[in-house]
Amino acid sequence: MRAPLLAVLLALSFAAAPSSGATVPTLEERYKTAVKLENAGNVVDALAMFEAIPKEQRDFNTRLHIASCKRKLGRMLESAKEYEAIVADPTADGPTRETAQSDLDAVVAATPRIRVKLAGTAADVRVAIDGVTVVAPADRAVDPGTRVVTGSRGSTKVFERTVQLAEGTKVDVLVDAPAATVAAAPAAAPAPSEGGIDKGSPRWTAGWIGAGVGAAALGVGTWALLRIPGLEKERDELAAQGDRAAADRASDARSMQTIARIGYGVGAVAIGTAAFFFLTTPRRATSTALQVAPTVAGAWGLSLQGAW
Repeated sequence: MRAPLLAVLLALSFAAAPSSGATVPTLEERYKTAVKLENAGNVVDALAMFEAIPKEQRDFNTRLHIASCKRKLGRMLESAKEYEAIVADPTADGPTRETAQSDLDAVVAATPRIRVKLAGTAADVRVAIDGVTVVAPADRAVDPGTRVVTGSRGSTKVFERTVQLAEGTKVDVLVDAPAATVAAAPAAAPAPSEGGIDKGSPRWTAGWIGAGVGAAALGVGTWALLRIPGLEKERDELAAQGDRAAADRASDARSMQTIARIGYGVGAVAIGTAAFFFLTTPRRATSTALQVAPTVAGAWGLSLQGAW
């Protein structure tokens, strides 16, 4: 029945019928019609009727009724703005301002509030109430009804909570989104550095063989060299006695001399060859530094990856 009633009232209030001589309703008639609708509980149609009056023709009573209707419809924030405008209007008289201020205080007290705080893990989260971004921590007045608090990192929603608010209620919402996952940059591969000698190289093995042969040859040459004085002494003693064995000792001394020369010669060549192989043995290309790359695994902790 409400829609037909409003249509009839609007037709009576605004339609002009020149052929029948009907007159346009006065502002007072429109105002009285809207008041009757509001008193009858038809607040939606009453507000529409009040707001149909041009702004420049609205008196303070009309503006007070508009604010009152918006409060009754749960549009608390809009109602408060209407009352605030009346209180700030320099043309309003004292009683009108007092009435508006009293009603404004009542609306503010009845307006629900949402208090938003961020948990430590959500310090970087962007918070919104019904899609409107707020800077947390925040204390925001909202209209009664269902409100949605969301938290996002970039384009990713990480938190959402729906709250039902009646007049005069206050709700605390803690945005406790999980900590952000930090992707550690991969550790750059270390440039190969010159390591130790490649002891697996054939040159290294050949060097040690040469060193062993050289040492043995030098040892034999030294032994032979040390034998010569003794043999020569025996030769001289035997020769003084006219013993034919003196010739044998002389031959042995010459043999020791030959062995000494050969031993020292072979030793020198072997040692020189060993030194050549040692000096030309390739070196390993390796990095001896421990490379550690930190990786944050989600919200669970820190792990280390190491490699030599």
